[in-house]
Amino acid sequence: MERRVVIRQTARGLLAAGLVGYLVLRGAIDWTTLGGAIAQPGALASGALLVAAGLFVTVPRWLLLLRCRGFDISFRDVFRLSAVGLFFSNVIPGATGGDLVKCYYLARERGRLAEAAASVAVDRAIGMATLVGIGLVSLASRPDLVMPGSDFSRIAWILLGVLGGVLLGAALLFSRTVRGWRLTRLLLALPGGRTLGNIHAAFHAYRSSRGALLAATGLSVLSQCLIVAGFWRLSGSLGAGGISPADALFVVPVGLSVNALPITPMGLGVGETAFEWLFRLFGSTMGSEAMLLWRVVVVLLSLIGLYYYVRGRKGSAPVPKEGDGEGEGC
Repeated sequence: MERRVVIRQTARGLLAAGLVGYLVLRGAIDWTTLGGAIAQPGALASGALLVAAGLFVTVPRWLLLLRCRGFDISFRDVFRLSAVGLFFSNVIPGATGGDLVKCYYLARERGRLAEAAASVAVDRAIGMATLVGIGLVSLASRPDLVMPGSDFSRIAWILLGVLGGVLLGAALLFSRTVRGWRLTRLLLALPGGRTLGNIHAAFHAYRSSRGALLAATGLSVLSQCLIVAGFWRLSGSLGAGGISPADALFVVPVGLSVNALPITPMGLGVGETAFEWLFRLFGSTMGSEAMLLWRVVVVLLSLIGLYYYVRGRKGSAPVPKEGDGEGEGC
């Protein structure tokens, strides 16, 4: 198990290094341009503040999803858990993702593992659905771009597929009909079925919390819009030749969605390649630099999670490794 994880993480790291190296050799990453962001402190600072605000709004979003399921938890505690999760997602290039860490610590501190796992998964699903939705709305408002056979048209179909998959999954989990299917009952009778049943019940319980789900979706739209605006301002600090705000409403959701794919550690190399290609669709060559600058800002913001992690680690249980708690739905 450990050897397999090491091999996989090594392969992912080599792929990330290879992608970044390829971009450097092609001249797609201009270190002078990236360093020039320091000469635009206004755009740099405003972009960082907008990104920080967007990440901060995810805290009350998760808090809503927890409290509507009966978790007696404070905003401060949710902020702390979110910060630690952000740190593991963006700073630690290991097998343990931020969502797993949030689930692990929430369940350890509050119990109710199935509900903890469901809250994290629903929070992630809402975030992904709204991010993809913003990209689709942006494309729909610019029909001149979505010509049959164009790159934009193909991207639109992919986004529709992702959004449809998220919505279909939610519908199946919330459906009373599916819950009563014979196949569902047979699956729950298998080894580990009790745990699966508890997690499915935790998901299904959100059916009665539609108000909280709607409010969480609204907060997610706000969060993603702030992040898009922050990314656009950061890219503007790189100098002339960037993209417009309207372009960013399409480019950033698509690029960040690709970066979230678990291909390389933290999406390194994958995100840069995606943004380079997306920026070039709009005549800009700053995609890789913009993504690297975004990473620097997010890593710096994530360091607050290191403070909370170190502060709470003394005398605590270790962070789960990949595979730890997988049978529990984390």
